[in-house]
Amino acid sequence: KSSSKPMILGTKAYYAPGDLVNVTCMSAPSRPADILKWWINGEEVQVMM
Repeated sequence: KSSSKPMILGTKAYYAPGDLVNVTCMSAPSRPADILKWWINGEEVQVMM
C-alpha cells in the first residue's frame, strides 16, 4: 500500500444539486494497487470511465 495520501484535482468550492462533477484522484504507485472509491453523503458513487 502507498504511504502517501491520494491527491484530488479539479474540485470547485461549490456544487449545486444536479451538477456534473468531473474530478480526478491520483495515488502513488503501490503493490498491491490501492483501491480508490468516491463517496457523496455517505453513499458510494459509481465511477464512469
